[in-house]
Amino acid sequence: MARQQPYIARHKPPGRYEFKYAIPEALARRVARFIEPYCEIDPLAPRDGGTYTITSLYLDTRTLALHRSVLDLQPRRMKVRVRSYGTDCDGPAWAEIKRRDVDVIMKSRARLPRDGWQALLDRDAPPELENWGLGDKALSVVRDFHEQVSARDLSPVLAVRYEREAWVGRLDRAVRVTFDRGLRYCPTRDAVLPTDESAYRPTDVAESFEGNASHVVLEIKFDARFPVWLTDMVRTFDLIRGSFTKYTTSVELMLDDASAWRPGVRAALWG
Repeated sequence: MARQQPYIARHKPPGRYEFKYAIPEALARRVARFIEPYCEIDPLAPRDGGTYTITSLYLDTRTLALHRSVLDLQPRRMKVRVRSYGTDCDGPAWAEIKRRDVDVIMKSRARLPRDGWQALLDRDAPPELENWGLGDKALSVVRDFHEQVSARDLSPVLAVRYEREAWVGRLDRAVRVTFDRGLRYCPTRDAVLPTDESAYRPTDVAESFEGNASHVVLEIKFDARFPVWLTDMVRTFDLIRGSFTKYTTSVELMLDDASAWRPGVRAALWG
């Protein structure tokens, strides 16, 4: 398979909404046909059908506080991660903080140098950001990222990987419809983006959506207005919105897999 080129998303609005649905593969193909008059394959994505690989390294506290905030249904929570695109993760890395305030999603991100970004995960010593050539906006994001790492004592927990098929609205470019497939995770305590596929363990999306026979996560991202054609789509296919996070699902599986984590960690964390 040809190497995938890094995908770079631009012009993200400050606050968005994000709806998720679990659907089987056959239905995913029908949904894709339905949205064709309203969406196009994201022009910033690779040319092989708009599909690309995403690898995210998630950080958390020793007691997995960010993970537990999802289980506790805290209305305000965050995820802190480093993300890369392509199967080899040989393009730029991105520092990302994804904050949630009830239903509103606010994501900030900044491009990191290809080499040396691991310094951002050093909780004790601030990286020498003046050597990174960052603009003011990116510098603000990176400083926020490092402050979260230091103040919350965050460190790598696992990497999550999947394939994404991305569509964007033809008229409203703020609308994005994505299909995520092949979700898998790799436990790691190191500041690395694992590329060895044999290190990853599969994640059963169906179990996370109350037993639905599903292997595809459909995500709809939009600003304050939900377009009429999306309402028609949800009604046409009788889609049921679910609550699902790739990180939390992967952590729960990791904790259940004694071979993937330190012995006794579940008892230590949950009492």
